[in-house]
Amino acid sequence: MPPPCPNVQCLRPVWQPLSRSDIEHDQTEVRRILGVVGGDRLDGVTFSDRLDALVLHPVIGPVILAVILFLVFQAVVRVGPGADGRNQTRRRCRRQLVWGRHFPRAC
Repeated sequence: MPPPCPNVQCLRPVWQPLSRSDIEHDQTEVRRILGVVGGDRLDGVTFSDRLDALVLHPVIGPVILAVILFLVFQAVVRVGPGADGRNQTRRRCRRQLVWGRHFPRAC
């Protein structure tokens, strides 16, 4: 086991400011990588950019989200599997309520 450090300074790495050549080297490397992956091309405004601007709008975006969530909920509850069984159970429960019978456990 190594001996404990006599002071706190040896536990922390010493930060050195970057030199101008280090920064230029990093920038050159970033530009090279962008050139390889095609990130240095400007294609203008694409369909994806327009769609992003629409769904990320502070007012229209939440409205679109609410409509999509509502439609998914309706698809699961009204159209999804088992919807017929739940509707039959509701009808049976209403019939029993009208005729004054007690509610079964399924209601």
